Amino acid sequence: MFAVISGWMNQLQQDRRKQAEGFVRSMFKKPQSDEYVRNLVDASIQVPADTAALLIYNMIAVSDFSPGLARINRPVLFAYQPESQMSADYLRLKLGDRLKLERFDGDGHALFVDDPEKFNHVLEDFVEGLPK
Repeated sequence: MFAVISGWMNQLQQDRRKQAEGFVRSMFKKPQSDEYVRNLVDASIQVPADTAALLIYNMIAVSDFSPGLARINRPVLFAYQPESQMSADYLRLKLGDRLKLERFDGDGHALFVDDPEKFNHVLEDFVEGLPK
């Protein structure tokens, strides 16, 4: 895994635009316009390559989120696609009934773009159901 990630980070530093375009396109399962993707890529590459590599490393370096999750004392909504089922199961184990899970089948990482109507409905229901 380390070799794969470090190779990807090296590629990111060598050709930032190419890697950003691949990453941005991978966030969606439903087609997005070339202009929309181009705008996201342009925004993405404003983050310097070294900073992007460090952010990615920091994201994968933490192997146990239990201490942070144990401090959560509010309801949590986790909207996810099937590829994130392991994360959903982990959160259910750690947060119990504080967690509301909402699975988005057929959507990518950017759920709010692939299915904005469902995403907005789920979020609205969650917020309206919070204790006053």
